[in-house]
Amino acid sequence: MYSNILSTPALLQTLQLIAKPTKTLENYAAKYGEIFTVQVMGLKSPPIVFFSHPQAISDCFVIPAQKLNFKKATHVFKPLFGENSIVFQEARSHQQQRQLLLPIFHGDNLKSYGQTICQITEDLTQTWTSATDIYIHKSMSNITL
Repeated sequence: MYSNILSTPALLQTLQLIAKPTKTLENYAAKYGEIFTVQVMGLKSPPIVFFSHPQAISDCFVIPAQKLNFKKATHVFKPLFGENSIVFQEARSHQQQRQLLLPIFHGDNLKSYGQTICQITEDLTQTWTSATDIYIHKSMSNITL
């Protein structure tokens, strides 16, 4: 599988991800494609590969947890994923959470979730006004959870 490696210096990538994680990842995906590699600063931080193609994401969920080292995920991504994200769980806990999540992502379940997500989004955005700041990361977390 091919992955575009960002040419942006690691320090700048780190600062961009901390300041605007969602926007930064959207920009990288638009510029580098469906699969790209980010090198962030951090003690012994390995390169991180991001996938946006649905099949690639699905493939990630079938990798046995013991083949993944989640301790290498850096602190930079905790604001994006959250402290309790499946991404940061140890192998056994990760495997248990993943087994709980997998049925949700099959067939007709996704269609009904799509309708629910649309309704939650509509309800949430109804409260937005032009006079207030909107923190989209928090809103997106509320919608997706």
